[in-house]
Amino acid sequence: MLGWPAAGGVETLDRINPATLAVNYSADDVKGDGLTHGMYLLLQQYLEGTPHKEHIISAGGIINALRGRKTPGEVEHIKKAIDLAEEIFDEAGKFASLGKTEAAVAQFVHKQTADRGLGLAWDPHGCPIVNTGPESAMGHGIPSELTIQPGHLFHIDLGVRYEGFCSDLQRMWYVLEKGETQPPDSVKRALDTIIKAITESTKAIKPGAVGWEIDAIARDVITGAGYPEFQHGLGHSVGRSVHDGGTGLFPRWDKYGQTPYGKLEVGNVFTVEPSIADVDGHGCMGLEEMIIVTEEGCEFLSSPQTALRILE
Repeated sequence: MLGWPAAGGVETLDRINPATLAVNYSADDVKGDGLTHGMYLLLQQYLEGTPHKEHIISAGGIINALRGRKTPGEVEHIKKAIDLAEEIFDEAGKFASLGKTEAAVAQFVHKQTADRGLGLAWDPHGCPIVNTGPESAMGHGIPSELTIQPGHLFHIDLGVRYEGFCSDLQRMWYVLEKGETQPPDSVKRALDTIIKAITESTKAIKPGAVGWEIDAIARDVITGAGYPEFQHGLGHSVGRSVHDGGTGLFPRWDKYGQTPYGKLEVGNVFTVEPSIADVDGHGCMGLEEMIIVTEEGCEFLSSPQTALRILE
């Protein structure tokens, strides 16, 4: 803080005479909110009686831009985290079978992650998220003792951490009923709707696009197909944290503050994750891909899932 104690710090500010004083706080974004409330009050106390107190502004925009613009080296680490997570999804699909619990699948994923020398992208109690069937609670929850059964949609949401950088993906399977050779039409229609929402929204991603406008495209695809509106944002930035702050592909809801109004920039990395809460009693449907904003639009960093995987 400019070499406090207070007297020296104020003298430095007097000498520099800044027009504004950007401080590490934000009302909208935790990644730009590094100053505690107590330290903010102390700073105001130090600046009492000086013009500098009136010049304090949030440094959130600077911090968010710095975190959001990924360098080529950072993108390489993120892509490696994605590739390794996709390997674990493949192994998890082989392990998951009739009668296995959500918790058992999560434990298997933990071992696969550890065997590769990786960390998890968020709290291990809820990473991965595992859902099977209609009774499983969609969203950030702890894998339960519910078991995989015929007719279930089976879903994993997993992020891993590789050398300080994260991935965040979701993949889907269907468990065939006796006599079925493919998923029922209602399940296939839901998957097609999710894929269309991802496809249409990512077509519109480009530098200068506004976060909420991208979210609205996917949201309209889901509701236009007759499904309820998903109750979360379409996508968030990913980097050193799985939720890396800054602009989000979010709806204009109060809880997201000003983050949906940010403009996308080259080098931003986002998830794209529309969902359907329940598909005809089979369970939830959600895919999550990762993209990077480019000069021309966007590119997928993940390998998009285009068909349901089958658990025999």
